[in-house]
Amino acid sequence: MKKLLFIILATTLAMQVLAQVTFTDDNLKYRVIDAEKHYLSVNKTEKKPEGNFVIPSEVEKEGVTYTVTKIDESAFSYCNDLVSVTIPNTIIKIGDQAFDNCSSLKSIIIPNSVKIIGRYAFCDCNSLSSVDIPNSVTQIGEAAFHSCKSLKSVNIPNSVKTINDLMFNGCDSLESVTIPESVTKIGYKAFYCCYALKSINIPNSVSVIEYESFDVCRNLKSIIIPESVITIEGYAFRCSGLKTITIPNSVKSIGRYAFEYCDSLTSVVIGNSVKSIGERAFHNCKELRSLCLGNSVEIIDKMAFWDCESLISVTIPNSVTSIEGGAFDYCKKLSYVSIGKSANLGSNVFSGCSRLRRIELNSENANLTLEEGVLFNKDKTALLLCSKGKSGAYKIPNTVKIIEYDAFGSCEYLTSIIIPNSVEEIETNAFRYCKSLTSVNIPASVTRIGESAFVGCTNATINCEVAEKPEGWNWSWNDEYIEDEYYEGGKVVWGSNSDQ
Repeated sequence: MKKLLFIILATTLAMQVLAQVTFTDDNLKYRVIDAEKHYLSVNKTEKKPEGNFVIPSEVEKEGVTYTVTKIDESAFSYCNDLVSVTIPNTIIKIGDQAFDNCSSLKSIIIPNSVKIIGRYAFCDCNSLSSVDIPNSVTQIGEAAFHSCKSLKSVNIPNSVKTINDLMFNGCDSLESVTIPESVTKIGYKAFYCCYALKSINIPNSVSVIEYESFDVCRNLKSIIIPESVITIEGYAFRCSGLKTITIPNSVKSIGRYAFEYCDSLTSVVIGNSVKSIGERAFHNCKELRSLCLGNSVEIIDKMAFWDCESLISVTIPNSVTSIEGGAFDYCKKLSYVSIGKSANLGSNVFSGCSRLRRIELNSENANLTLEEGVLFNKDKTALLLCSKGKSGAYKIPNTVKIIEYDAFGSCEYLTSIIIPNSVEEIETNAFRYCKSLTSVNIPASVTRIGESAFVGCTNATINCEVAEKPEGWNWSWNDEYIEDEYYEGGKVVWGSNSDQ
């Protein structure tokens, strides 16, 4: 047993010693990586090469002919005057950062012997305009072509299964990419800031589009997501030029911020397998006019469609159980909403929807109640939302304890509001810009009022039963300051005992 251990130890030490054997020949330093097979790697350059450079396939040393099979990590890094490189067809691996920051490198021939291209191998090769990757390559490392600013086209061979993280990040001249059917995953920031990319064909083999894969590809106008894709992760397609998108039935989740700031997006169809739409998934899609939600959606996360100011109508399917805070906040043209039988609402879901005049609710909904255009929770203790078309006088039911955020905001046809003494809280912006409101009473039961609750109600007389502002009322409950601009509310009468 001891003899066997000695042999193993001796062999290991011998291999380590051989791995340290180096020699220099014609300006290149080589490292012996297999003494028995006579394999070498290019370890580094003694003097940085210029112009057109050919890496030899064989090197003779002391009567022994060695085969060059690898380019080591950083071997040609920062060879700024290198214009072209010919790699011999004996090379199997191009190491990490092998040609990193070769700023003048315009062309490189990768032979079909190469199987692995390492991490950051050609990172910051700013003059490299095209790359032909042979079918022998099975692995392309993280950020292999990161910030190749002149790279215009790439063909990825069908031997590659993953487009790794940051692979073409910052290739802002990249116009076309061929992704083969072998690829199953597009990695984190793989095409981040590829400004010139106008279209891309994602093959039917891809199942995951990771975080920020196509983020800030601002000229990407069309993309077809195949039925193979299961997950679209966060920030994946924040592309300001994207006009239409269809989420296929295979997709189960849309990540947070996935399509945020898609300023040109006019229509979205979400397939019937999507269960969750992430936070701010479609935030600030200002041209979005048409939205079709699939019948499997369960969660619409907070601010998912915030500031989609061209959206006109929304039908919430029966599958939706939760619509989180601000989901449709400031959809300024939204005029119609239909809410299915399972939905519950978070805070200020429809805040700032100043044209929302028609609200429909499935009669089987177990969480909400709709009466006379006013939406409540089921037991009517919380008043959630009032139709913007409601006019005249309105008496709040005496079951209500809280008037939620922006509940009556922009109800410009209301003339008077009677608040019962069951109400304890009036949230921020609750009656904001009710311009026709002339009369409102606030009973002594109200112990808390949020900021700007009555801002813009300039024609209203606000009758308060208490003699002075309670501690729980925000200091700006009846006005607002925005960037030193003052916005006033109604005329306040303290100690009013008017019986309304």
